[in-house]
Amino acid sequence: MIDFDPHDTTFVDEGIPFDVLAHIRDEEPVYKTPRGAWYLSRYADIEAALKDVDTFRAELGPITGLPGGVETIPTDQLFLSEIVEPRHGQIRRLFNSSFASHRLRDIDAFITSECHRLLDELLAADVADLHAGYAQPIPGIAMARIMGLGPDAVAHFTTWSSDGTMMTRPATPGVPPEGPRATCTSPSNSRSSAPDPSPRVTSSRC
Repeated sequence: MIDFDPHDTTFVDEGIPFDVLAHIRDEEPVYKTPRGAWYLSRYADIEAALKDVDTFRAELGPITGLPGGVETIPTDQLFLSEIVEPRHGQIRRLFNSSFASHRLRDIDAFITSECHRLLDELLAADVADLHAGYAQPIPGIAMARIMGLGPDAVAHFTTWSSDGTMMTRPATPGVPPEGPRATCTSPSNSRSSAPDPSPRVTSSRC
């Protein structure tokens, strides 16, 4: 009998049980988890579910500290993938206006330069960590640039991603009423992007 909970937080420290996932794909590709959710493990099934927005929606409640699920979350706190149509499409268009591929082309030269800088740092280090020193900072560098934030924001994006802050909402137990921002601190050993010479809004606050 398969016993697998995709929301098990021990995976963060102990690693993903790829042998269990392989067994699920072979024996029970549409698997009902202990919490009652359905876990899809084959590409074709996942693709079909993602396209069938009238039948399926994302359920991120449990991993954001809300075991009651998406139905118990205030509508103004839903993540984009949890919002149903037609409101999902309306909000997604707002996201696309800032984060679509045409905006990424505008910062292509900057991101390329930053990637080269990160690689130079890895080559100069005694021990290189490809994840922490290269793959992890790049999304934060891109987001900070697109959003017009200063280089200090990159460290905060990285910290919030690592410690789970990005996967919280006001309704998450333990989050103060004013939001997670009120409790964050600036990392002491962060990797920040090189200063941006162009005139942009900067912020060193979290």
